[in-house]
Amino acid sequence: MTTPEPATVTEEDADRALTAVFSRVFAIRDALPSFTPALPLTPLAHDDARTGAHKGSTAAVRSISAAVEHLDVLHLLVMDARHVHPSAPFTLARAAIETASSATWLLAPPDHRERVIRALRHAARDARDGAQAATDAGAPQPRPLEARIAEMEELAAAVGHRGQLKSPSSTECVKAAEAAVESVFPVLLIWRLCSGFAHGRTWATLAWLEQEIHDSTDTDVRLKVTNSLDRVLMVTLTAVEVLDRALRLYGERNTSAFAQ
Repeated sequence: MTTPEPATVTEEDADRALTAVFSRVFAIRDALPSFTPALPLTPLAHDDARTGAHKGSTAAVRSISAAVEHLDVLHLLVMDARHVHPSAPFTLARAAIETASSATWLLAPPDHRERVIRALRHAARDARDGAQAATDAGAPQPRPLEARIAEMEELAAAVGHRGQLKSPSSTECVKAAEAAVESVFPVLLIWRLCSGFAHGRTWATLAWLEQEIHDSTDTDVRLKVTNSLDRVLMVTLTAVEVLDRALRLYGERNTSAFAQ
């Protein structure tokens, strides 16, 4: 697999670019408390009316908020504390890309019925994951999972969907984001790279970080690996580009006077 090459920029240039990228995150963060809910006679309200308690607008805002939080912490780590760990920045960027992609996946389809189905698929995954966590913890559940899923499937059937509501995978959402975003770097590849660091995979370290051999034997090599601001810039910019797209889509779905 070919990974993108880090941009050839100085640390000072990368620092200035990151400052500019994070300023976009702060603007979004500061606006979130007054984020406009679905307005009447908009596609977003039309979608929400068909999903019962499982509103796609709420799920999208929750995902956008999660992406902003992870990017905010990434700024605190890298820009304020000035710690550029080998793995942690990529773990935070991965979470931001994934949650922003989830919002993009929910909002991207131009067809009203597909957006409704995606909102219900998202809710079904949430219900299944929550039920599994409750089962593992031995905690009671207020309503059986089967009843909740059946309710969602009835709502999906009302817009023409037949069969089980398949839980969306993270990969499906990120692929949808890549298709919807004009990104400087390939979104899916950057997300996979960040996932490699989040899971402690050797391939990500060897493919991406600067390496210095300390000593070696016939069977082992001891490496010192180093991260850099230009690498952090690449993944952060990718996350913010997906986040920007999710916000634009939310605005488009929430401003038209004609439900689609």
